[in-house]
Amino acid sequence: MLKSALRFSLLLILLTGAVLAVRLTPLGQQLTARRITTILDAVRAKPWAPALLVGLYTIIAPLGLPISPLLIGGAVLFGPWWGGWWNLCGMYLGSIVSFVVGRRLGRDFVARILGEHRVARMDRLLQRHAFWTLVRIRFIPVPFPVVNFGAALVGVELPTFAVTTAIGMAPASWIYTYFWATLAHSAEGQRSSVLIQLIIALALILVITLVPTWWMRKRGQDPRAGSREPRS
Repeated sequence: MLKSALRFSLLLILLTGAVLAVRLTPLGQQLTARRITTILDAVRAKPWAPALLVGLYTIIAPLGLPISPLLIGGAVLFGPWWGGWWNLCGMYLGSIVSFVVGRRLGRDFVARILGEHRVARMDRLLQRHAFWTLVRIRFIPVPFPVVNFGAALVGVELPTFAVTTAIGMAPASWIYTYFWATLAHSAEGQRSSVLIQLIIALALILVITLVPTWWMRKRGQDPRAGSREPRS
C-alpha cells in the first residue's frame, strides 16, 4: 500500500508541478500557439522539424498540459494534410505515453482504494463496454488528459486503449487541423473560397462534437461517465 501511495503521490506531484510551472513561471509564455508556431517556423526547412512537433506532444501530454497550441502550430506550419498527419502522430504517441505513466504510477493505488469487489465489477463493465465508449469519447469535448489518465486509472487494457485512441482520434485531429490551417492561410486565397472551406470545417467540427453526444444520450448513456453497469 505504501509503495502504491508513493507512486500515486508522484503522479499528482508531476501533474500539479507542470500546471504550476506554466502558470507561475515564464514557461507558460513558451507554450502558447504563437510561440510554438514561431519555434516550428524557425526549423520548418529542417528534415527533423516534424519530429520536433511529435516530440513536443510526447513531452507535454503526459504532464497534463493543453496540446491545442501544438495542434494549431502543426496546422499553421505544415498545412491541413501533412499537419494533420503529424498532429495525429503526436497526439497518438502523447496519449500512449500518458496512459503508461498513469497506469504505472496510479492504477495500483486506485485499485486498493476502491477494493477488490469494486475493481472486479469495473473490469467486467470495461470488458463489455469500454471499446466503443472510448472511441466515442474522443469525439466529444472531454479534456485530453482526463481521457488518457482516466482510462489508465480505471483499468482499461493498453491494447484496447491504443486501438480505440487511433480510431477515435484520427478524424477529430484531421478536422481540427484543417480548420486551423484554413483559418491561418485565409489571407492567401480568395475570400469566397476560404469562406466555403471555413464553413465546411466548422460543419465537420459540429458533426464530430454533437452527433456522438446525441447518439450516446439516445442510447441512455452519459458521455462524460460512460456506460454504467446495472446494479445487481
